[in-house]
Amino acid sequence: MSAPLPANVHVIGAGLVGTSIALKLKALGVSVSVEDSSLGNQTLARDLIQSSEVVTAPRVVFVAVSPLTTAETCASALSRFSDSIVVDVSSIKTKVIAEVLDLSDESRRFLPSHPIAGREVGGPESAQGDLFEGRPWIITPLEGNTPGDIEEVKALIEAMGAVPHRMEPADHDYLFARISHFPQILSTLLSGMLLSAGDGVTLSGQGLRDVTRLANSDPALWSQIIALNATEIKNVISDFQKLLRRLEVAVDSMDISSIVQLFKEGQEGRKLIGGKHGGVARDYAHFRIVIDDRPGVLGQLFALCGEHGVNVEDLDIEHTPNQETGLITIAVAPNQMDIFASALKEHDWRFHINGRQQ
Repeated sequence: MSAPLPANVHVIGAGLVGTSIALKLKALGVSVSVEDSSLGNQTLARDLIQSSEVVTAPRVVFVAVSPLTTAETCASALSRFSDSIVVDVSSIKTKVIAEVLDLSDESRRFLPSHPIAGREVGGPESAQGDLFEGRPWIITPLEGNTPGDIEEVKALIEAMGAVPHRMEPADHDYLFARISHFPQILSTLLSGMLLSAGDGVTLSGQGLRDVTRLANSDPALWSQIIALNATEIKNVISDFQKLLRRLEVAVDSMDISSIVQLFKEGQEGRKLIGGKHGGVARDYAHFRIVIDDRPGVLGQLFALCGEHGVNVEDLDIEHTPNQETGLITIAVAPNQMDIFASALKEHDWRFHINGRQQ
């Protein structure tokens, strides 16, 4: 049985994550207060949760500030709120933990964590109460944390719709250098290379849009993340350089089999990525549906899904400007493939399933 939710929570940092935490907890009936060094962000966040008061004795304090100021803010919170559990949400753990341990004698009440949720846009105006729904939320407890405090924080995480995962701090930083930090670097560097490509970039397909999506992320935030996890990121860069060298040698020698092997390794690695909500990846049926370029057509298609109880597991839309038709790819569970196909045929939609015309 989960621990009961605390009566009151204080959030330090009114950005995307902090404000989203506040919105969700407020909806759950928890008394929430927010503070931020930016008066504008603080005012907007307080308006959103409809509370301008500061909880004087919060049971839990979430620290959602920039990575470089996380440790200092956590140490300050441990001092200010002498009976509170202080929980950070930084994507770096080892260095933050080391700094908190150095700055505070009250670290037994400090519980490091990292919600795996976010958006390309930040600030309280981008906050969403359902931001953590179905998302992993990692906790890296310290030796001095009590079982009761850990369970209380886990209950909060679960109440916000997230799924708690327990890891060691070093394992966390090793993993996220590879599945989060380096992908951001690749997306950013690839986007920067496009500056020399000229006007032809406008001819890009969906593939380039997919791999460069992260380039819109906040440079100030990511520069701090990279600096704090520099050791692991340098290790990943070294590993990636070896892969590039393998490809370079294969290209120079026209070694097709080695190039094929690199692609196969990529496909195998791709399969390891979790599916919807971070669960096990599933083999969906992919419907590629031709849509007319007219108002309301997407609404009709989604209404059809709703009428027949078909859940959209994933979707993608491709459309060329000035073209009268577009293509939407909808992924559905295999057991709903026949239902969806029959509904589309009944309403004369033109579609293909896994590349085969129907």
